[in-house]
Amino acid sequence: MTKPVLFAALLALSAAFAAARFEPKGAQVTLHTKWLETPLVHEAAEFLAEEDPSLFWDFARAWEQQEISQEDPNTCWDVLTCSVDSLLSPWMAKVFRVSMAVRQYSPKLELYRQLAAQAIAASNTGDAACCWALVNGRRVTDAAGAKAALAAAGGVRAEGSAEVYPFDHLYQPEKEPGASSQALNVSDPAVLTAVLYAPLGSGCGSELHGALAAAAKERAGAGTGLAPLAYAWRPLLSPGCSPSAAKCSRLGAQGGRLVVPGYGVELAIKNMEYNARDDSAKAEADPSGKGQGGRPGEEGPEEVGGFVFSKLMQRKPHLKQELLTFRDHLLAAASQEQVLKVWDLKDLGLQATQRIGAASDPLHLLGEVAGAFPTLVEALSRMRVEPGLRSAVTEFQRLVPPSAPFLLVNGLAYDTRDVNLYDFMDVIRGEVRVWDALNSTGLPPQAVRSALLLRGSAAGAQQEGGSSGGFRLDLQSDDFISWANDLESDPRYSSWPASLESLLMPMYPGRLPSIGRNLFNAIFAVDPASQAGLDAAAAVARMLNEGWPLRLGLLPVCPAEVDHLRGRAASKELSPSLMLARLVGLAHASFGGLAVAGFLTELRSQVPTDLEGRQLEDAAWALGEKLFKARWAKWGASPAYRRGSAARTARADAAAQLSADAAVAAAVEGSGELGRAAKSFVEGAADLALAKGIAGLASESGVLVFNGALLHNEAGNWRGTTLQGLQMQMPAVQESVYLGKLSDDSEDLYADILELHNAMLRYNPRILPVGDRGPRYIRLSGEAQEAADAPQLSLTGASLGLPALSQVPLRYFGTEEAADDSEAAAHIPGITHWVVADARSKEGCSLISAGLQHLSSGSRVGFLIHAADLEALAPAEAALLAAVSGLVDAGPSALQGFAEALSLGPTQPGVLTQTEVVDLLGQEGLEGLAEALPGLLQDGAEARAGLLKAARQHTEMVRLGLRLPAGACAVVTNGRVVELSPSDDFSPLDFQLLDLHATRSQYAGEAAALVELGEEEVVGGWGAADVAAVVSSVLAAHQPEEVDPRSGRVAEAIAGWKTQPNAISPPWEPPPGSWPGHTVSPLLVQAVVNPLSKTAQQLAPVLLFLREHLGAEVSLVLNPARDLTDMPLKTFYRYALPRLPPNGPPEAAAATFLGLPPHKTLTLGMDVPEAWLVEPVVAAHDLDNLRLEELGPAEKSMEAQFELEALMVTGSCLDLASLQARMRDQIHPRGVQLQLGTAADPAMVDTLVMANLGYFQLKAAPGVWDLQLAPGRSRELYMVASSTGASTTGGGDAAAAASSPHQVPVALTSFQGKHMYLFLHKDAERLTEDVLDPSPAEEAGSLWSKLGGWTGKGSKQAAVKDGEEDTIHVFTVASGHMYERLQKIMILSVIKRTPARVKFWFIKNYMSPQMKAFVPYMALKYGFDYEFVTYKWPSWLHKQTEKQRIIWAYKILFLDVLFPLGLRKVIFCDSDQVVRADLRELWNMDLQGAPYGYAPLCDGNSDMDGFRFWKTGFWSDHLQGKPYHISALYVVDLDRFRQMAAGDRLRVMYDSLSKDPNSLANLDQDLPNYAQHTVPIFSLPTEWLWCETWCGNTTKPQARTIDLCNNPLTKEPKLASARRIIKEWPDLNREAQEFTKQVERVLAGDTTEEELYSSNDYYRIRLLPMVEGSLAAEDGIPGARQRQEDSQQQVDNSSSSCSEGETTCASHREQREGQRKQDMEQPQHDSSEL
Repeated sequence: MTKPVLFAALLALSAAFAAARFEPKGAQVTLHTKWLETPLVHEAAEFLAEEDPSLFWDFARAWEQQEISQEDPNTCWDVLTCSVDSLLSPWMAKVFRVSMAVRQYSPKLELYRQLAAQAIAASNTGDAACCWALVNGRRVTDAAGAKAALAAAGGVRAEGSAEVYPFDHLYQPEKEPGASSQALNVSDPAVLTAVLYAPLGSGCGSELHGALAAAAKERAGAGTGLAPLAYAWRPLLSPGCSPSAAKCSRLGAQGGRLVVPGYGVELAIKNMEYNARDDSAKAEADPSGKGQGGRPGEEGPEEVGGFVFSKLMQRKPHLKQELLTFRDHLLAAASQEQVLKVWDLKDLGLQATQRIGAASDPLHLLGEVAGAFPTLVEALSRMRVEPGLRSAVTEFQRLVPPSAPFLLVNGLAYDTRDVNLYDFMDVIRGEVRVWDALNSTGLPPQAVRSALLLRGSAAGAQQEGGSSGGFRLDLQSDDFISWANDLESDPRYSSWPASLESLLMPMYPGRLPSIGRNLFNAIFAVDPASQAGLDAAAAVARMLNEGWPLRLGLLPVCPAEVDHLRGRAASKELSPSLMLARLVGLAHASFGGLAVAGFLTELRSQVPTDLEGRQLEDAAWALGEKLFKARWAKWGASPAYRRGSAARTARADAAAQLSADAAVAAAVEGSGELGRAAKSFVEGAADLALAKGIAGLASESGVLVFNGALLHNEAGNWRGTTLQGLQMQMPAVQESVYLGKLSDDSEDLYADILELHNAMLRYNPRILPVGDRGPRYIRLSGEAQEAADAPQLSLTGASLGLPALSQVPLRYFGTEEAADDSEAAAHIPGITHWVVADARSKEGCSLISAGLQHLSSGSRVGFLIHAADLEALAPAEAALLAAVSGLVDAGPSALQGFAEALSLGPTQPGVLTQTEVVDLLGQEGLEGLAEALPGLLQDGAEARAGLLKAARQHTEMVRLGLRLPAGACAVVTNGRVVELSPSDDFSPLDFQLLDLHATRSQYAGEAAALVELGEEEVVGGWGAADVAAVVSSVLAAHQPEEVDPRSGRVAEAIAGWKTQPNAISPPWEPPPGSWPGHTVSPLLVQAVVNPLSKTAQQLAPVLLFLREHLGAEVSLVLNPARDLTDMPLKTFYRYALPRLPPNGPPEAAAATFLGLPPHKTLTLGMDVPEAWLVEPVVAAHDLDNLRLEELGPAEKSMEAQFELEALMVTGSCLDLASLQARMRDQIHPRGVQLQLGTAADPAMVDTLVMANLGYFQLKAAPGVWDLQLAPGRSRELYMVASSTGASTTGGGDAAAAASSPHQVPVALTSFQGKHMYLFLHKDAERLTEDVLDPSPAEEAGSLWSKLGGWTGKGSKQAAVKDGEEDTIHVFTVASGHMYERLQKIMILSVIKRTPARVKFWFIKNYMSPQMKAFVPYMALKYGFDYEFVTYKWPSWLHKQTEKQRIIWAYKILFLDVLFPLGLRKVIFCDSDQVVRADLRELWNMDLQGAPYGYAPLCDGNSDMDGFRFWKTGFWSDHLQGKPYHISALYVVDLDRFRQMAAGDRLRVMYDSLSKDPNSLANLDQDLPNYAQHTVPIFSLPTEWLWCETWCGNTTKPQARTIDLCNNPLTKEPKLASARRIIKEWPDLNREAQEFTKQVERVLAGDTTEEELYSSNDYYRIRLLPMVEGSLAAEDGIPGARQRQEDSQQQVDNSSSSCSEGETTCASHREQREGQRKQDMEQPQHDSSEL
């Protein structure tokens, strides 16, 4: 028996023992989906498809041929796993089993089911067929039908054709050698589509697949004349399929709801200071059998319950800690109360650590201690802490504080704030993929482990600030950089200290160091005629005036000059921008950089900011010419512009003699000494920018070069960008000064800094990213990009793996020429460049020449000649191919000369004749190649055959492996593809940049070192270099987008702590079923965790699961909090995970608690992933006040079932037009309204875009949905540009352009939900309009007409239902049976005293199943409307952990998005209120422009003066005379609330305040009161909210509502105070209880709905507005009779035909039952509609 099983048996024995004496109880919680189970066979196919799309088709073929004798679950599971194992690696096969157990791919199969249902509904055909396909818009059920549909198809896709999405399994016919690798463009209307819906392994599915696959293959070839066919298979087990239709189709799909794992359940011990239990249940039993207690500890009683623990521990010493924990469970079950003193709590963390660390299986015991801590705390508190443990914990906390949990998987940090099993499975699977890829290179397992760990340690250390991965550019030039100041020579800095040591002195926060040295150098490379250039000059002038300790310079780059230098323009036209640049050059040449900065700054103030392009250039020149002439004389007369060298002073004197007109003419024409100097300056600046590789950046939006680091001005704020650069460089400069690398003796500090950081001579934006933008970022579809992404390929698989590379004839150049000694020659080059070139073009030959000039001992260069026509190689192409393939020997230097000559020749190399090429070869000294060329070109010659084979191998590798199109040129460095355009300049210096990037970001050096250690037989050989390149590519392709820089340090700390007493690092044992000889796990999981924390509760069971089923090596360091003053954990916790038996399919998961204390009141909470919205659907007991001793004698366990109500579609919305216009406050389009639905029902759910991050959320089920802008202002002002909604992740994939101006598809395929980016584009002419303002046409209308235009009069969410214009809307929230009991009474008091129609909005999150079932009956009986609403707490908003505080937050934080957008006003009523007034008075009250109205807390009860905190201290100062309001009743003008973005403001304040645990003690009250200076509150008359606690009895007769406020003096239970205070409450309570019993009888089947609605045979009362007490009957209430008659009429209409016969009556009953269930399960605007 394994140790975990033994311990579980002990716990079960504990429960059995305690049951005999103390009757402890348990609990079991399960969670299921709304959709039905899905076949495991189909889930297996989805798993394989994610590994490799071709594996889906391989599996489909194999499963079709599978013979299964008996389809029982065990046999089917064995056959399935064997089939899948043959397609996967051994480790990935283990991941597959776990993936099946957690049902990871069931949502995607449900998506297929939804698409199939939509297709069937659209085709108006039945769904009886098991297999069918949608072929070019026609639904067919057999192969003949499919062929007929294709035969009838023209060349254009028919209307109604199925869409093919990125997640689909697209059939790919085999391509001919050398064929294009371009994927089929499924969005092309000329491409036909066919989608097959059929189960795998079915005969009908195989028949349809054969026909469609043959058609796709037939139409894939070029020249067929047939429209291409995009064919996809969506596995689906249709209702029409018989059990025998497909092999093992029922495995995992027995017809019930899918039970899912991956969530936690906590039972929190509830604070019962105020009794919140429903006394309508049976009276509490008097507990008996109190334990004998004592003070248990390690030296506690020897015998408990008949077990002699001293003898047991003697017999099983290795299980000592498990036995002690078993004993503590027994003692805890015997104890009714555990009262600990504060000093008993101090060392609980250390005591738990000691108990866990000494166990035989510490990881398992960690889960038990953290999960059942409240029952073990007393025993743990008596343990003596060993000194060694205390000192070890103290020492470790110097490295990692206890408040910082860490989880590392193979060295990479994983966020522990949201332990999501499905996210974690993706992480684990990715790591196994990397292991498999590295393992395929032949590296030893330990070397593979070391390689995996590099990503955490190396990458974290490589990231430096935001400067292009640590890159520095050597940008130095006193001739062409216009320096505006010099801190070492300008008089204004003469008083500043010159010693660098002053940089190390303490400074006041926010102060910049004033040092008179050029330590910090900021160069702004900009186009002076652009808005960015003018802004940069203004920023320079401002920073000069403010005294920033920077040397500031401008590098003016004129785009016209750049184009001329690049050869794009044969002659330079004197454009306005060029003339303005020459004026700048003249100002610089004559009067220096200070004049340039001043001139451009003043020009900026005159040029209109809304101009762009040529209009801006024209205006800048026209205004600039006038301004220049006006400033010229002032410059000449001012001494400030004559400082500098003698030559500079002389030039200034000469310039002063010229008139302004003559100076301008000389500058424009480039004449005279000064004119030539100006022209030379402009040309030189452009040439410098071009040579350094920053000309493109400077011409577009400008770039800041700060001490060599490149920073992009994306936000349009040059001063902020400069400050970022200063903050980034300050620590590096201080460190250099401290270490003596920079000293006072330095003559040129700027040059020294660049040398220290190995600054490069050139930059290329195609190689290195700019600023802090990493290599992966969202592409804004349709927006200009500075440089294309450089995709990182993993050199693995059939096309790029080591076997494929070994078959491609390549000769590598570079390393042998760079090696000066034998040691360097033996070094394995870690960097491999492949130059992909079209040798027929000059650009391709130039690229080959540049590659041959690159010499490095750490890298090598190979060449792939990309032949356009394999059968007709050009002579020059053949010569180069033969040389770079090694077919003919050619010296590198001579070959480089030949390639350069080809690139510089008068004609394209591809048209040169054989004779011309031979002559050129001879001139370059390549006689051998010249002699071989005729044979290479002669048909039938042996050399010709070898050349053609090499050409075919090169071309296939380029097109099929690297996936580059014909004619492409690129450089591939360790798998990173930098594709070049014909206009790109690529020099030998760029190869140095590639080397730098490979070293810093592709782990090239580390990979080479690992290969040298592990590949002894090929050290120094090219085979080893191939391995190094593959290892580097795999690591780079699988590095995370962000690496926690602390991960390497923490990993090292954990690895070095294994022998310490607080470390858990057992020896790794291969899991059952592993193959022999494997000594290293592919998964190293390291964690630092406080054993008494929520993180430990979540992590321990997950890590145990990984260890048992995936063979993970787990290493932990327990890092407990010390000196505790409160209980660290007050909850019992279980994490639901599936069970994988040794034989047979996985078993469903449940969260099971054993041995819970029966006398404690517990509150159940669900700990679910961020993307899940769950609710209870079956629970016989009060989950908010659970007391297990109240379970019946036959109930050993409380059981509850929850349902996955919805998966969340969340996203961030950005407006590209505002981004381009630099309107930063509008980038997130606050108030834009979104709808999610289908073509038939486009507005199933709706929401607003928040200002907070542009966040939005919508509830959905798996499927493909339409996300669209709501009709009205949102569509008037915005269009959809692109989104990531249809991608498989919604995140890092490139955004896809929208096919519709107002709509994009959203695919929800997984349990992780969907987080997406939505990019909008606002109408350029209406940028300043607010979407929440009424349109101009509506300005003169009424308020409601304006609002109608805002919400969109034709939209569903804006439409007001018939009769709702006069409806009073009330929302409320309750949790627990007692509050729901009070809620019923509140509802009765409202509808009995308010004659108008009332609609109640219930916050669904915390409703019990009983209440959700009850409300529809009550609504129909009493004549009110209702709706359930809910909202998922956003992940970015600071979370509350206590259930009550979460409920409080829902009352205030999400008012703008909680309700449908058409709801204009709502009243909140606390559940424990009784309403005495007619709510129409409050509904119609004028709030005087405020978004909401609250009643101030009254002060009539002097007994409570000591509790009125708002009268003194902070609150008194903050309120400044404003009243403090109570949140039990308030009215919200939702229209005004949304228009003023009150929700956004409140969330910002909440997020800031709530991080302090001492703030917002009464969250729902404190927040609006704190915010009322910016979000005003209309103060309601105080009589609208009366409670005895605060108001006293003198004002009670005027009370319009009575609230049962808690009394901190008496702590009287609510029910007792209700009976005492509210005269009518007992009668209301009786009516509610009697009607509840009648509803319960209906639900139990003891009576019918007709009897319920027609009978008044239960206690009822009458209430009158503002009349205390109740009357005998209801008939006299105004409006009540009509409501009752309306409700009765609905009942009568439903049952009018019952007299026609039992069948008809039964039919009506079924309809009503269905409608009732629909009301309960699918209310309007509720996520379950999806």
